[in-house]
Amino acid sequence: MSGRPDSLSSVFERFLSFERRGDLFRMDVCGIGIWHYIRFSVYSKLVLPCFVTMDAAHPDKTAKVRPRWGWNPVNILRRLWRAFRLRVLRNPMFRRGRCDVLIALSPRTTRLADGRRVRLAVDFVVGLLKSTWAVLESPMIDGEYATHDGDGRTFYLEAARAAAAKYRRSAEFSGMKPEMSSAARRIADGISEDFGIEVDVRRLTRTIENAVARDRAAVPLLRRWIRRLGVRCVVEVVHYGGDNMALTKAAHEEGIPVVELQHGTIYPAHAAYNLPVADSPYVPDYLLGWGDYWIRQARNFPAKRAVSTGYPYLEYFLERFPRRTSRQGETRILFISQGTVGRELAEAAVRLSEILPSDRFPVSFKLHPSETRRWRELYPCLESSNVVVVENTAKSVYECFAESDVTVGVCSTALIEGFMWGLKAFIVRDLAGADTMEAFCDGVRAQYVAHAEELAECLRSAEGPSGSAQPPEWREALFRRNAASADAEFIDGVVRMRLGKTQQQVCTGGG
Repeated sequence: MSGRPDSLSSVFERFLSFERRGDLFRMDVCGIGIWHYIRFSVYSKLVLPCFVTMDAAHPDKTAKVRPRWGWNPVNILRRLWRAFRLRVLRNPMFRRGRCDVLIALSPRTTRLADGRRVRLAVDFVVGLLKSTWAVLESPMIDGEYATHDGDGRTFYLEAARAAAAKYRRSAEFSGMKPEMSSAARRIADGISEDFGIEVDVRRLTRTIENAVARDRAAVPLLRRWIRRLGVRCVVEVVHYGGDNMALTKAAHEEGIPVVELQHGTIYPAHAAYNLPVADSPYVPDYLLGWGDYWIRQARNFPAKRAVSTGYPYLEYFLERFPRRTSRQGETRILFISQGTVGRELAEAAVRLSEILPSDRFPVSFKLHPSETRRWRELYPCLESSNVVVVENTAKSVYECFAESDVTVGVCSTALIEGFMWGLKAFIVRDLAGADTMEAFCDGVRAQYVAHAEELAECLRSAEGPSGSAQPPEWREALFRRNAASADAEFIDGVVRMRLGKTQQQVCTGGG
């Protein structure tokens, strides 16, 4: 676990200065304010990795395996049927019915006790909505789709993505390529001058091309879907993903409000929630946060309103998996992995298991969902160790909390979730993102450690597990209670507000 030359905070401050000097939010490419579209990608994929050493955030995505069906008649029919199902049967333009709320996909999933695969940020809320609703889905890494509660509909994004792909092959798009290449070169030159690093111009050009194609082809189609379904409110998770930014813009062009549900930690150096602009067509109108602490972290997020409503799926699992008492003299250690620092954490877990006796200090390593398929390739040291590897399909992280006494990690949301089970977190100080946990490292909730040896000494010297020591006022500040109903009530309120405006426009003859 070697030291890092920069922190996320220091790199991001430099990035803010760079974009201010370049006045990049005013950059127009093919009639599009391109910078906000590509900003998060440029920062997280092209700039940040040059200063903070880290691996892929979602390693399984880098090795996605597509089925090889061959070209015999049966497989050709299978391909045609799949395309028809994704682009026609699940296309809003070809389905009857209306919905008040259109919910964009969420990346976090889990499998419940009854076997259903759900999207965590939305599926504990939709069943409580009084408004009619539909979900706009895309497949997960394994190609499967989630099963949603309630009586809503499920549509797929494939037709919008196909429209953008088709537009990329058009003569109009080809004619704009020089302008896009010139913009990529300007941005790359600015990064080189300000940061002293070389940027892959071809990769940056592809990022710009994807954004232009999405804006020119997918946004108009999404607008037609919104009108066709009679949508009065759009709900998103991870607003800064490419598909969701296009959906946000489409909704705003139709005069439809957009609500974002918080999906992960927010901190001052999070590029998506720290924007040097007063407003943007790509930013949701409302941010529903887990608690007041998180809302305060989004102080430079130009939404009209940010409000604390709570953390629905955390409440569900808190009730389902209560904390289990450990044996006398035993401290159960849970490492929380994440792709960017998974290799270093795996090595630390193995080293800790070698230092401490396994009967008194059992060590588990909870894989991130996006590491499950490749963990043996990514972390070979784990296979021959005493560390118990917990795959995503075997046990949820919340069940792991119920069976643990302390957690170890860097900046995963799960470390903070563990506070609700009374688990103290140990943060590996010199790994990428550790500085974002500084607010919690007070020795009670969390504590920095430099390496496995220091962690072992802390665990040996502790008088038993430190659970249940979390200050009660912090629990409410982090995660408000009755979250699912609060989210549903807020969304229903936005629908009613929009319905009232629509009726007023009809009465006055307004547009």
